[in-house]
Amino acid sequence: MGAFWLVEETRAAELLPDNLEPLLLPGRNAAVGLFMMDYRNSTLGPYGEVGIGIQAVRKGTGATLIGYLWDLVANVFHVDEMLSLFEQEDSGLYVVTLPVTTQVSVAGGREVWGFPKYLAEMQSDFSDPKKASFVLGDEFSATLEQGFTVPTPGLPFLTYTEQPNADITRTKIRVGHTFRWGGALELNVHGDGPTATAIKKLGLDASPALAVFRTDGVKADLPAGKRLPFLYSTKDIPTPPPSIVSDKYVFEGFTAPTPPVEETPRAGYELDPALIQLVGVLCLIGGCLGLVVYAILSIDE
Repeated sequence: MGAFWLVEETRAAELLPDNLEPLLLPGRNAAVGLFMMDYRNSTLGPYGEVGIGIQAVRKGTGATLIGYLWDLVANVFHVDEMLSLFEQEDSGLYVVTLPVTTQVSVAGGREVWGFPKYLAEMQSDFSDPKKASFVLGDEFSATLEQGFTVPTPGLPFLTYTEQPNADITRTKIRVGHTFRWGGALELNVHGDGPTATAIKKLGLDASPALAVFRTDGVKADLPAGKRLPFLYSTKDIPTPPPSIVSDKYVFEGFTAPTPPVEETPRAGYELDPALIQLVGVLCLIGGCLGLVVYAILSIDE
């Protein structure tokens, strides 16, 4: 389960690394998500996970909201043809904290993708289809209550993580499950810790969530990430020594190579930005209509 908030630009910027800034929505607000998962059938074994993400862009790249929405629609519906035409890699969901319940998940997430994972205790209860609860150790507790819900395809996680040499790794985590939107989330911070501190700095515990969702049966493809170089280095930053990792990692039934690949120039031709935006708007309209039809058909079933 999870929720999204709109927060002030300055609050979000405080938790981002120097080479990122918030992706601003109308009203100069930033989008922040809180995600609480209980993986019961993972190739790393069962474990719990909590994540806080801030939608961000790389400074100086000119990444836009339209470009982000284009990417979102293409990855929600798995339309690779859209991404071959245009892909905005300069936007992503920056992972602020990512506590998990097993050491093997900590090691894999940090070693391969650079996720800011740490070990923590969690308790969750998803047995009631209308109510769910989640507790992160001594940091926070959350309860989601739902009545009428609207189903949509699950949102992908187009994540950003910062590497030791200040590069950014972008990972496209596509999903195959359904989100059910609606309800109310009660969030209470009752202790200290990295995630509780981030919640308080962002003000998530002091304002109602903009949107909440739940999914029962996560299906996710976690591939290798793509390394994007730090754009604003003023001095030579030493590259950390190479790590020894296994040649493959498998997550939720999917197999993917692990080493992040370096960014390489794309061959091809330049497209007019105005044309890209026009096509993007048309695709977004089509995507929204597709979501409406999907929701109607799901309700009828």
